[in-house]
Amino acid sequence: QLLSGDIAGAKATLKEFRQRHPLRSAGTLDADILAAEKKFDEAEKLYSVMENSGDNALAVAAAFGRAVMRFEQGKLAEAEKLFRNILPEAEPRMQSAIRRELAYTLIRQEKYADALTVLSEVPDEFRENSHDILKALAEIKSGKLDDFKKNWHELVRNDPRFPDRRC
Repeated sequence: QLLSGDIAGAKATLKEFRQRHPLRSAGTLDADILAAEKKFDEAEKLYSVMENSGDNALAVAAAFGRAVMRFEQGKLAEAEKLFRNILPEAEPRMQSAIRRELAYTLIRQEKYADALTVLSEVPDEFRENSHDILKALAEIKSGKLDDFKKNWHELVRNDPRFPDRRC
């Protein structure tokens, strides 16, 4: 919901989650919502607490959220560094998400070959439609249009229900 810009929907989901599971953690969602609302200082404080929690999975997720926030702030080099730093600490599925965001950050910095290299490191079982969209975007931006011209129908057909900003 946040990736598609539906902040109100994300807040409603968080509220419902808390009603159903009052003793369970909502992970980074509170901070992610603050970041989406552009309340960066408040989000930064929450991410920092989570990164220092001693829970590796939560710490990686919080660092990921902070890196996404840096991207949204236009601090692309800082976001790239954060994504690269947390990559070795993450479990495989999270590594794939980090690689996708890192690739998009690299594309925005016009580092297309680097983006394609990062995307090639995502294992097949974790590749999603957004992976193919990012690969197509990197290829298009670098002037390699042949694959895109052949495969764009497949990309459109697999468009996710809640497309993210890259779609």
